[in-house]
Amino acid sequence: MTFSVGDYIFDRDRMLFYRQTLPDDVRLSIEREIPPGDDIGAVKRSLDEYIAAPCCVSNKLFAGIGICLTYNCQMRCNYCSFESEEKGGEARSLTADDAIAYVRKAMRDILTNELLTGKRPPLQVIFTGGGEPTYDWALFQTVVSHIVEMARRNDIEYSVEITTNGMLSEEQIAFIAGNVNQVMLSFDGLPDTQNANRRVGGRAASFEIADRSIRAFNKYGTRLFLRSTIWQKDFERMTDMAKFVCANYDFADWSVMPAMPQGRALSGDDFMETPPTDFFDSYIAALRYVRREYPEKHMSTPVFPNGETTYFCGALFTMCPWLLPNGKIVSCLEAYGNVSHIGEVSGGAVKFYDAFENRIAPVVRRLYDECGDCAAFRFCRGNCPLEAMTADRYFRKWSCAQIRRYYDFVFSKVLQGKRCLGWSARRVEGWADYEVLSLVPPTIHTAAEPQS
Repeated sequence: MTFSVGDYIFDRDRMLFYRQTLPDDVRLSIEREIPPGDDIGAVKRSLDEYIAAPCCVSNKLFAGIGICLTYNCQMRCNYCSFESEEKGGEARSLTADDAIAYVRKAMRDILTNELLTGKRPPLQVIFTGGGEPTYDWALFQTVVSHIVEMARRNDIEYSVEITTNGMLSEEQIAFIAGNVNQVMLSFDGLPDTQNANRRVGGRAASFEIADRSIRAFNKYGTRLFLRSTIWQKDFERMTDMAKFVCANYDFADWSVMPAMPQGRALSGDDFMETPPTDFFDSYIAALRYVRREYPEKHMSTPVFPNGETTYFCGALFTMCPWLLPNGKIVSCLEAYGNVSHIGEVSGGAVKFYDAFENRIAPVVRRLYDECGDCAAFRFCRGNCPLEAMTADRYFRKWSCAQIRRYYDFVFSKVLQGKRCLGWSARRVEGWADYEVLSLVPPTIHTAAEPQS
C-alpha cells in the first residue's frame, strides 16, 4: 500500500520512498524486483487460523513470568487504573506458597527446555500491577528470598524486577537493592505534580518519601527506571519535569505517558471533555532538552511505537503469563474486565487450562481491517488492543492522531537527509538514476534516540 508524503510516495510494504514524479514503468520495475517485507494478507490468514483453533498454553514452557502480589496499596493515585486501596477480605493478596509454586513451575520449565534444546534460558520474574508489591512486606520478602535461593541452588541465571511507588523504609530499600535486579519507581516529574497525583491514603503528600527512595537507590547503584504518568493539563510542563528529573536523579530511563481513561481516572472532572494539550509537541520539546543538556540520560515513551513489528505485544500469544492476587493466571495484566483466564494456582499447585477464551486475538484481527489503510500501521499495528477494548472513542482517536503525527515528523526529517529518533533513509542500490530511498528503523526500538 502506498501513501503520499509531500513530494514523495511511501511504499509501506517495502519501506521505500520515491518521488511522486517517478515514471510508472520504473515504479512497476521496483515493485517487481524488490519484494514486500510485509504481507498483511498472510498475517490475517494466520490470525484467522489461530482464532479458529482451541487456545491452550498448558504445553508451553515459560522462563518469563509476572506476579501481582496484592491489590492493596497505601496510596490513592488519582489515575490508578486498578483503583487500588487498602482493603481486607478474600483474594486481596496471594499466599507465599502459591507465589513460590508459580516461580518453581517456571524453573522446572527452564530445566525442561534445557533437556529438549540444550539451552537454559534465564528466569525473569516481574512484580508489578494491582496494588503495591511491597505493601505486604513479609510476603514480598519471603517470595523474593525464595526466588534468589532456588535460582542459585539450581544454577539458573535470574532477574527479579519490580515496579514500586517508592513508599519504602531504609531497610526495605536495602533489601531490594541487594536482591532485585531492576527497579521501576513511579514518580510524576515534579514535587507538586507528585503530591497532587500520588497521595498517601488520599491525604499525605508523597514527594519527600519518593525523593528519598530514589536517592537511596542511586547510592546503592541500583538499575533504576523512573516512570511518570502525566495528566493532560500538565503536558506543557514536561520540559520542566525533564529539568528536575535529570538534574536530581540518576536513572537508566525516564518514561512518560499520559493518564488513561480507566479506573480512578474516570472519576476526575472533565477527563476528556476538552482536547488535551498536544502530547507529541511537549514530548519532543522535553526530549530535545534532555538530549542537549544531558546526553548521557535517556527519555522514552510507550505512546509512540518506534520500530516495525507484526504484532503490538506478546500478550496475544501469552509470552509472559501473569499470576493475580486471586490465584488466577492471565495472559495480560492490564486487561481488567476483558481478561483471558489461562490457568490458576491454588494450594501450591499450578494448573494451566487445556483450553481458554482468547479475548485479545479477535480484536487484533479486527484492527488489521480497521487500521490497515494507515501509513503508520506497519509500526503500531493498531496500537494496544486493550485500548480498542476499553478506552473511550475520543481517547483512541486522539492516541491514533498522536502516532500519525509522530511518523509524519519522522518521515519529514529523514527525507531531508537527517537522522530522526533513530530512523534514517538511505539510497537503494541499483536505482542510482532515481531517488529511491529505504526507510531504516532504529537498531533499538526507543523514542529516545538523538534527533536532528
